[in-house]
Amino acid sequence: MSVVTFPQIAVIGARGRDLETHLGSAGMRVTSMAASDLLALAHPSARPSQVVIIDLRDASVLPPTVAVLRRNHPNTAVVLVVTHLDPTLMLDAMRSGVTEIVPEPLTQSALEAAVGRVWNAQEPDNAGQVIAVVGGKGGVGATTIAVNLATVLAREAPGEALLIDLHPAQGDAALQLGAEPRFSVVDALENTHRLDEAYFRSLVVVVKKGPDLLASSDRHVIGSPGADRVRALVEFAARTYKYVVLDVPRTDLSILDGLDNTQQVVIIVNQELSAIRNGARLVEALSQRYGKDRLILALARFDKAAEIGTEDIARVVGLPVSHVVPNDYRAAVRAVNQGQPIAMGEPNKLTVALKSMAISLAGLRPPPVEAPPSAGLLGRLTLRRTSQVL
Repeated sequence: MSVVTFPQIAVIGARGRDLETHLGSAGMRVTSMAASDLLALAHPSARPSQVVIIDLRDASVLPPTVAVLRRNHPNTAVVLVVTHLDPTLMLDAMRSGVTEIVPEPLTQSALEAAVGRVWNAQEPDNAGQVIAVVGGKGGVGATTIAVNLATVLAREAPGEALLIDLHPAQGDAALQLGAEPRFSVVDALENTHRLDEAYFRSLVVVVKKGPDLLASSDRHVIGSPGADRVRALVEFAARTYKYVVLDVPRTDLSILDGLDNTQQVVIIVNQELSAIRNGARLVEALSQRYGKDRLILALARFDKAAEIGTEDIARVVGLPVSHVVPNDYRAAVRAVNQGQPIAMGEPNKLTVALKSMAISLAGLRPPPVEAPPSAGLLGRLTLRRTSQVL
């Protein structure tokens, strides 16, 4: 990657002009800030530069604010400039999530190489595919679909599929996979500054003949994880696995705001008015945030005899129905009770639909033929849709 593509870099507490001169000569845009500005930059509400260089040549210890910066903004890469490589400072830097330290004498090539390494580490160059699944309302089967998508992809690519239950607490993915996790997604989100492959794999559960699972927590969690931490977690997961499926809670705005690295966001609705209405609102909000191209509408528990058909749903939600999953309540309940995903059961219309959906989303097969539309009675909802946009 050429340095001219680097974003603007913040230089904190520069002792002289040499830092700015070297960085400017390398084609980087630099903003100089006082050492006292580091605290404000580390605040959760701040929008720091993607690369921060901290001049510690007049300091003997690592400021504790560096750890706060990395914890609150895990997507921010940090480079330290020092007079010499002190073992204590180096250990403190590693514990804070800092991997690059440049000692004197400073050269343009040394700074350029350090910035290049931290920036390339932030970029998922060979990232796997990330599919997010979110329900238009509770109870539409979004978790069941996420679990089965991940299960099918795990069978296509053993050991290379991960399911992340992004519900901070009380998610059901572990139950449906028959897993008993020791750690949870909360542990990962609270330690995004420490993520490496060994630590990350210690948090996940390996499910026999299924996907690896980063489960929801059993304990009550106060507050939201924050969009930056969600982004950092998803980025890291995508660098570690070929396929990542996210089970996304629809009510946590910070999680919905952290889906930048997803290639597809699958919105699940059924043939209930409330699910369709909320699905339309969700599509409108996500379209404004990510664009409509990556959004996919799936219809769960499809009943061809229902008054509301696929054409009605597409018209109200504003997306075509790309995938239809038939209704089989008994099979779904039996699968949950047995801790075995539906897709691992005997072939039937439901398992075939889930497998077809998974391989289509992953680009492994042509997309399935859409179910034939049925007549519907959604005129009153369609007429009101424009006045109900979020």
